[in-house]
Amino acid sequence: MTIHQRNDLVSQTSKVLAIVCLMALPAMPLAADSLSDFNAKVSEAYSGYRAAMNYLRTGNPGLASLELGAAVDSWQSLESTYKSAPPTEFAKDGTFAPTLSKVGKALNNGLDSATDGDMKAAQALLLPVRRMLYELRQRNGVRVYADCITDMNTVMDRLYVFRRPAPELGNAEVRAAIATDTLAYQKLVPTCRAMAPAGIQNDIEFVRLFDGAEDSVASLLPDLDARDSQAVVNVLRELRSFDRILFFRFGG
Repeated sequence: MTIHQRNDLVSQTSKVLAIVCLMALPAMPLAADSLSDFNAKVSEAYSGYRAAMNYLRTGNPGLASLELGAAVDSWQSLESTYKSAPPTEFAKDGTFAPTLSKVGKALNNGLDSATDGDMKAAQALLLPVRRMLYELRQRNGVRVYADCITDMNTVMDRLYVFRRPAPELGNAEVRAAIATDTLAYQKLVPTCRAMAPAGIQNDIEFVRLFDGAEDSVASLLPDLDARDSQAVVNVLRELRSFDRILFFRFGG
């Protein structure tokens, strides 16, 4: 055997050994570096969560349980993929894995309560889920359509306080508070609409709800300037309906 042949044999043997060693290593989780894939999986579970919250609100724990069961399954799949291998955007967040666990626990506990017919307990257990996901993304510089809808709902909650009792529009501070949040909401509507997934932007109900919210909030300032308290209350009730349905049907 020549020196050249011997060197070739050594090289081939080294390659075979390297392959064998790699095959013997324990399987490592794949780096889940696709933020869009992660967001899509969160959205899948979140869809069931939103539907369940709507059914609990309207007194239907049976359908809520079905939706929560699907959400739990989706979340378990998400955890197995990402808990040990977060997307790059979340890699430095030490609370990433604990947050996924907390969300999973809340979904499971909410499912148990809904299955038992205890709607109030289920709602209380599930309510923090939305905020946990919002804050997880916020502290890591990630913003999605669902977060914009949350911002809309948050501003609406502040405005809706003024529907009962009717606001004292002779009070400059009250008018200023309503005007500030009206302008904030007015700005969020087109922003959120533009952030929505392309697949729903032409949906007839989506268009109707966003058009309705846009028209409704636009009528608030003239009524406020006219100091027409009852008109303001009527608009707030109408806007609340659009706002609430947007979350349940198209909340991300």
